[in-house]
Amino acid sequence: MNREFRKFAITMTDQAVLSGLNMFIGGLFIAAAPKEEYGTYTLAFAFVLLLNSVQNAVITTPLTANGARLGSTEQENMVDAMFRLQTGLVAALGVATAAGLWLWALAHHGPWSGQLTLGVALAVVGAWMREFRRTEHFLRLDAKKVFAGDLIFVGLASVCLVALYWKAETMRASWALLIVGLAGVATGATRLSHLLTRRGSSTARRSNLALLADQVRWTLPNVFVTWGQTTSYSYVVALVAGSAAVADLSAARLFLTPVSFAVLAWSRLFMPRAGALLSVDDSWTVFRLTRRGALELIGLLVLYSLSIAFFFGLGGASLLPAKYSTVSTLVALWGAYFVTNLIRGVATTALMAHAAFRVLLIDTLWAALLSLPLMIGLGYLRGAAGVVYGMMVGELVLAVLLWRELRIRSTSQSDALGYRHGVARGIEG
Repeated sequence: MNREFRKFAITMTDQAVLSGLNMFIGGLFIAAAPKEEYGTYTLAFAFVLLLNSVQNAVITTPLTANGARLGSTEQENMVDAMFRLQTGLVAALGVATAAGLWLWALAHHGPWSGQLTLGVALAVVGAWMREFRRTEHFLRLDAKKVFAGDLIFVGLASVCLVALYWKAETMRASWALLIVGLAGVATGATRLSHLLTRRGSSTARRSNLALLADQVRWTLPNVFVTWGQTTSYSYVVALVAGSAAVADLSAARLFLTPVSFAVLAWSRLFMPRAGALLSVDDSWTVFRLTRRGALELIGLLVLYSLSIAFFFGLGGASLLPAKYSTVSTLVALWGAYFVTNLIRGVATTALMAHAAFRVLLIDTLWAALLSLPLMIGLGYLRGAAGVVYGMMVGELVLAVLLWRELRIRSTSQSDALGYRHGVARGIEG
């Protein structure tokens, strides 16, 4: 087994473990909670994912795309500077999230849940701390440390969830968010000691902030555009069909969750490798590896989809609670969506490695302007399924635009290399 495949196998296993935790939480809600409670958790978690995407735009993507091109000392300085920046940002976001939820409840004259507010705020902080730990180890291509930390995270969360379920015989959105948030804080806190023991380089902090100022003006707006196109579906479904429909759609999506984590596993390993190749202007190899990765992931998706079809063909739907017995058609629809999402996601990762953040924002904006009205319009006509159809159209359009950009970049670089080699041969002749 070669080293690259071993790292991919470890990362795939790691993502499967994380996926298993999400499926386990969803299973607890499906088995023991009202649909409305599961819908509340889905909506709250979508908000957590939005703020997680902000971290991705401001911290983890710039760190990976730029840090992969640096030597070990410069890389460590950048990691330290970015963590210090993240610490201030996530503390402010945690407070702002709690205050915002309280003000929202006040403005809508609804019941304010201090437990849910605390759960959402803590889930945001825990997700940021855990993801920085993972990004740092991925940057150094240390998949084993990523896996070890995630095993501890999943173990802590699972034990607490089981203990709470055993005692209460039900599940609530606030409990799940609190537990996942605390587990994230516990396993992501190891780097906090660096804030006390290592002063860090002020020069490195200034240079990193200057780099961020140039890149974040494109990555941060793209977060909200992408979230609107790919993650806001739960809010659209709640608007057009109610929170029970959100629960149905979320339950169906659980069956395809391992697919999204397979793509994420590939992306986390690909980004540092692509950054190293681009540091020597080898964009053609990056394009070739991107294309190969897309084909391999599509193959995995097809095999996995066949196993899901086999499960439902043998009457697997009967194993679900009666209130979720009709989700099989939504599972098939999610399978079709994830094909388009996979093709688009692979191209997005490659362009992030290119630091092509302006292009990503413009292309994603065009796709979102098409898909968001479709999601709402088709949602009113076809319910939850219509929302997924609208998302699928947006993913297809965006995939075409991004792969076209990748092809242009790889071809122009290949032509430039050919020209330089030709000139060199002419001089030698």
